[in-house]
Amino acid sequence: MNTDWSFILGCQIGDGMIACVHRNGMLELLAIPDTGDFSGETEFLTSRKIDATNISMRTFGTFMPLRALMLMTDGVADDYFPNDPQMKRLYADLVLNQIINIQYPGDEAVKSKLESTNLKSVDDVANADFCVEVERITEANPRPTVKLRSAEKFAELLGIDVNELAAQPELLCAGSRAENLLGGDDTPEKRLEVWLDSYQVRGSFDDRTLAVLFPVEKL
Repeated sequence: MNTDWSFILGCQIGDGMIACVHRNGMLELLAIPDTGDFSGETEFLTSRKIDATNISMRTFGTFMPLRALMLMTDGVADDYFPNDPQMKRLYADLVLNQIINIQYPGDEAVKSKLESTNLKSVDDVANADFCVEVERITEANPRPTVKLRSAEKFAELLGIDVNELAAQPELLCAGSRAENLLGGDDTPEKRLEVWLDSYQVRGSFDDRTLAVLFPVEKL
């Protein structure tokens, strides 16, 4: 992941999703969740019934400059459905909440991008409210609250589509450079833990597991 080009080869069993965001902002899904006659049915790769054709249908590869590779259970994937294009919103949420770190492209680049949006300057972004205050899900009562930055709300304030936001690191950096809102240890790992335990989607009830790989980019 720390080179200019990355080769990813994956073969999935079960549900969830594997997704990557390319350097040009394009989304690529690298998995097809298992389906069967029963809910949660999975045919393992070591099963005697599985054949080469079945394995090849589950295997996906890509060779591109990447911004991020994300692997998740259905507890996250279902909250960002349909996965194409909602995995872009997931990526933008992770950047805005300082879980995925991308290299700052410079003041002039950020200024230039903002001038074409409804938030014309970094001061406008700083004064904009695109956060949601929510309770930690698994904490004991009284549950503490935490503020999360929302890519959907930020894109709306900018006057652009959230998929366009995900493809523009200058705008993502403008929205993510304020203080850490999630508290705790100042590491992406800790911020991811707090974020997974806090974001709320109606009907979301399953376990949440998310692994993220990303390079330190040179824009």
